[in-house]
Amino acid sequence: MISLKGGVYVPALRTRDAELKGYENLSPATKQSLLPVFELTKSRRSKSNPEGAIDVTVKRLLDAVGDRVFIADVTSLESQGNAHTAGLLDPANSYGNWQSFISSLPKSCIPVVHLSDPFDLAELVAQINGLWTHSGAVAIRVPTDYAFVANVAAALRPKNERGEGHVLLLADDGFVPQGGGDAAAQRCERVFNHFAGKVDLAVPLTSSFPSSVKVPSFGGGDAYGLFSLEEVRVSESLKLFGLQGAEILHGDYALIHPDDFEGVVTNWVPRVDIPLSMEGYYHRYRREAGGYALAARRAIENPRYEKLKCWADDCVVEAAQGAPPGRSPAFWISARVNYHITRQVKRLSPDLWL
Repeated sequence: MISLKGGVYVPALRTRDAELKGYENLSPATKQSLLPVFELTKSRRSKSNPEGAIDVTVKRLLDAVGDRVFIADVTSLESQGNAHTAGLLDPANSYGNWQSFISSLPKSCIPVVHLSDPFDLAELVAQINGLWTHSGAVAIRVPTDYAFVANVAAALRPKNERGEGHVLLLADDGFVPQGGGDAAAQRCERVFNHFAGKVDLAVPLTSSFPSSVKVPSFGGGDAYGLFSLEEVRVSESLKLFGLQGAEILHGDYALIHPDDFEGVVTNWVPRVDIPLSMEGYYHRYRREAGGYALAARRAIENPRYEKLKCWADDCVVEAAQGAPPGRSPAFWISARVNYHITRQVKRLSPDLWL
């Protein structure tokens, strides 16, 4: 039977290159403290892989995870999907393609139960029963605006009637703007309350990171910005609310914007992000004005900077010394993911860092 012991944080990551790289470079101790959700995406296309086969990302994911427990989902973003991911989301035969695919993964994998709209009770029960045979655990990922939340909860047996095994609840509220943490926590709480006495673990999934730091609602400046990690406010509020029979863990999108904005034309300016425990800041400079090297130097000189033992911090230090280890946006997204996950594990499990 699968064990959930040791996890303090549930980051939701997509298996695209940037996010996987950030995860791959986490320390073993940090990885051991996670119960990550991986949304399977297409792989990078090449001459030898013209379709962007999902098998390529799955292999890379399994190599990075090792024998650790993880949650598997499938991306719903058009820009990150292909025919294979669409097939895994086919509701025919109670998501038969998904059930078959899950059976090929290690027993350390907890599958997400896909929800149909409109709700179909018979399909949901059949899917749960089928997925349950894999590892004795399933995850229910429910958008906070899903109209059939109560129906989904009613389909689950109470814990005291279920016996061994685990049911995990992921309440997905997506993007939360600055100052919106309390409202997001209330939306997640409404979802949580439907599942009282029926789940073992409850986790909110939110992100305060915008599609661009220059959007008016974020309020970031051209060269510098300071922002609140609303996702931390959400999970800490929910821990105070509590949920009968369940442990509540911190969860988020690992400081990645949750929505699909690929194809939007943006003029990328080299930027270095420094996530802290409850807030974050960035410095950004155009290439001709100093680029990543100057942004990293200013980030370290910032009085808010707190050194952190992780791959991303090493990257910032190298860049500040005039030799950025990467000069692409994707590289620095990887660094932000690595930085944020490590910082949150330190916040949630400080004994690991003594």
